[in-house]
Amino acid sequence: FMDLYSHLVPVYDVEPLEKITDAYLDQYLWYEADKRRLFPPWIKPADTEPPPLLVYKWCQGINTLQDVWETSEGECNVMLESRFEKMYEKIDLTLLNRLLRLIVDHNIADYMTAKNNVVINYKDMNHTNS
Repeated sequence: FMDLYSHLVPVYDVEPLEKITDAYLDQYLWYEADKRRLFPPWIKPADTEPPPLLVYKWCQGINTLQDVWETSEGECNVMLESRFEKMYEKIDLTLLNRLLRLIVDHNIADYMTAKNNVVINYKDMNHTNS
């Protein structure tokens, strides 16, 4: 623990190999998602772009879709705004594994979901982070 006199901050030691693996997986997932066009360009905003430019790009992305305004068969468009801040804590690991297998190699998907099943031991207590 790092003692700041007002409170204690836990210090974690992460192995360099695990840091490299995580960095590689992060870049690989974005590469695969971009290559397979999983995410449209308007849902990846950057902090460097002002909001009017983001709105413009978002509108351009919607308007370039084919037959997006077609409603002859009762179709409709829905715009959804949502926050997925705690989704990673509540998702079932089996479902997450299946979803990841659609994007990446099954060995990488197994590695990523297995990292969540970490057992933490302290004295006579243990906790499985799942």
